[in-house]
Amino acid sequence: MKKSIIIILTVLIVFLINNCFSQETQHQPNNRPDLKDESLIKLLDTNNIDRILNHGNSVWLLKFYAPWCKHSQEFQKTFVEMSHLLKDHLNFGSVDCINDPMLLHRFEITAYPTLKFLYNGQLFEFQGERTIEHIVQFLQSGYKDVVAMPYPLIDQQEILKRQLELQYSREGMTPEQIEQVERQIKEKQQEYENKRNARKYLEVEHDHDEEREIAEYNERINKKLNNNNNNIDQVLENEPKVPGNSTVESTSHSMLESILDSKLAYLLFGSISTGLFFIIKKKISKKSKFMKIA
Repeated sequence: MKKSIIIILTVLIVFLINNCFSQETQHQPNNRPDLKDESLIKLLDTNNIDRILNHGNSVWLLKFYAPWCKHSQEFQKTFVEMSHLLKDHLNFGSVDCINDPMLLHRFEITAYPTLKFLYNGQLFEFQGERTIEHIVQFLQSGYKDVVAMPYPLIDQQEILKRQLELQYSREGMTPEQIEQVERQIKEKQQEYENKRNARKYLEVEHDHDEEREIAEYNERINKKLNNNNNNIDQVLENEPKVPGNSTVESTSHSMLESILDSKLAYLLFGSISTGLFFIIKKKISKKSKFMKIA
């Protein structure tokens, strides 16, 4: 009897313990992301990529892939997991280069999958081991060691389109037609470079920051005034100076004194000459009187 009671109690205790553990696991939150949830990854193509990526100063991690590529398929789970773990820090986008070859050439993709970090309008290509740890290190500071690629402008689309058309239809074209298409491509390339340089000039050199431009203008004016003052001082220092005089006023004053001194000299010379004249005249008059008496 006692043995049966002990067995029943043991079974009840085991049942209660299992029930408690099952309830705890049910209420315990699941922090691991769903690797099938790709809702945080934006699908990008030629029609929307510029509108989405150039909106504001957003930061993106872009994946360029091919659906048939085994490495792209294996990396997809890691990319999805990263999109959940880092959703508060950056955005995630993917580009199917097979269905959109224009973007393949435009972003200079040479291998699958390729990761590019878009930050401040510059693209930084990740070339390390495709693990979460290594990619996070790259996003934090490693991208600074990579040569940046400027974001390719939309104007380059037409150039690439012409190049592809020429590449795949060259055999059915006459030499004149090929020459015409090549000339059009060169013209478009030159137009693209001009627009790119103009955009760089406006964004980097002249971003129309009124307060900054006013401050720079005032700084240039003050610098010019200081240079002029320094030049004047240098000229005055190089000019011969009257001892004890160093300013323009003292120079004019010394000139006035020299003029006055010259007048005094003339007066002195005149008075001496007059005195000599009267002395000579007096002697002559005495001599004439002496001759009359004799």
